[in-house]
Amino acid sequence: MQVLGQCVVAILLGGVLGWERERAGKWAGLRTHMLVCVAAMLYVRVGQFLILDAEETFQPGNLRTDPSVMIAKPSSRALPLLERGPFFAEARPNLTA
Repeated sequence: MQVLGQCVVAILLGGVLGWERERAGKWAGLRTHMLVCVAAMLYVRVGQFLILDAEETFQPGNLRTDPSVMIAKPSSRALPLLERGPFFAEARPNLTA
């Protein structure tokens, strides 16, 4: 239930940021910011759940790595895809980044 509440808060705060950008006519507006905020919240929560699960599974002192690394590596490979956003914005010159 706590995760659902955090998801609602992330949607609302992302919506406020996105609405402000849409009003200003900038690229990445309401839906984009709502999605990014929810994804960031879920990313952090999954990392927290992995750490709690690892603490329950392994004996104290036997865990020598951070379990959240399991989700950090795939996300670092997705960053180059996010960098392509400005190239797509060139197709619509009336929007500003």
